[in-house]
Amino acid sequence: NPFGVEIRSLTQGIACKVRHQLLKGKNRIIGFRPEDRNQLDELLDFYHKDQLRFSLFVPHGQMTPELFEGLVQARLWSAGSGTVPALISEGNYAPDTSEIQVRRSGLEEREAYLDLFQQAFDHREERALEYRAFQWAEDDLPGGVRYIAEIDGKPVGMASFPIRHGVGFLGTAGVLPEYRCRGVQRAPIRQRLSDTTALRCDL
Repeated sequence: NPFGVEIRSLTQGIACKVRHQLLKGKNRIIGFRPEDRNQLDELLDFYHKDQLRFSLFVPHGQMTPELFEGLVQARLWSAGSGTVPALISEGNYAPDTSEIQVRRSGLEEREAYLDLFQQAFDHREERALEYRAFQWAEDDLPGGVRYIAEIDGKPVGMASFPIRHGVGFLGTAGVLPEYRCRGVQRAPIRQRLSDTTALRCDL
């Protein structure tokens, strides 16, 4: 077809590949589940042979520690609140987050918040200046909350918690490269989970 679209079926999801230059953002795997793990290498080749980047989405409640570990080993990003059980499960690897302070971020910090976002995603398309407006449109939805994580008073990470129709979503979160692997992501996740009662929302 003229757009170079190709579809692969998963157990209950799909993998969509689009070769057209203007539609490469549509390359995504939707509905990836634990039972699809045996297709992971094949799916990587599906995109990489055309040098295409893609997004992978795991449905809510389907992320397991084993699936998460497999995605990490494949150097893939995953999105969705289904990642929470794997991300916050305790273990010997759990970092000490006592040095990390998480606070809410108000409208007066818009530029500083977006600066953190772009520095955290500097290696991706989000670094483009025009992306700031897209990100703010999501993070400033009515009723939602934004957070900034700090170490020794220095902002090192950001996170959003959009709330729609009484349901809160673990939105975009990023950490400055030099502060990764110190639990900076874990602290805002815990804060958002803790705030659901005060914000009167489900997760």
